[in-house]
Amino acid sequence: EENLSAMNTDPWYSAYHYSHPPLVERLAALDAPDKKED
Repeated sequence: EENLSAMNTDPWYSAYHYSHPPLVERLAALDAPDKKED
């Protein structure tokens, strides 16, 4: 079975159609606090 989810989706499409943020958005959110402290 292949994973057919897109890695980079449109933010509006993802907000409307997905129940959770895509992996790329989750990883960016994890890195965000580190960048604020710099």
